[in-house]
Amino acid sequence: MSDERGVTLMETLIAIGIVTMALAMVGGPLFGALAHDGDWREDVSATAAWRRAGALVARDGANAETTSLADGAGPVAAATLSWTDSAALPHTASYELTGAMLVRTLDGAPLVVARRVVDVGFSRSGDLLTFTIEVDAGGGSTETATASVLLRSLQ
Repeated sequence: MSDERGVTLMETLIAIGIVTMALAMVGGPLFGALAHDGDWREDVSATAAWRRAGALVARDGANAETTSLADGAGPVAAATLSWTDSAALPHTASYELTGAMLVRTLDGAPLVVARRVVDVGFSRSGDLLTFTIEVDAGGGSTETATASVLLRSLQ
């Protein structure tokens, strides 16, 4: 026998097996959490999209003096709201579903206010404007939100 010290092949294989089991115990839940985080981010993105769109429709609706929406008609995918501000300047905001995006065109300048939009509906009953939006929340699910706003004074 010699006095040399070292690691045998069997000791190396046992150490690799222990490290592999430890990584499997930690890695499985870690990758599961990362996958769930992606779903959560898509859901938050969908919620932010309909909140942003709803806020703009509510603001424009609160200012509206005229609208393209027929009183009592069913929901439509596009709407135009017009008003004059305190400086007597006229403004027009149009909303239209273009592909999977809700586009707001204010005084001729287009702006995408929501992405991943599945459906949108605008309707009017008297001075009440109702806005419904459905967005893709990822993972095959959708989120729908409805908001209503009193129009300022229709002519």
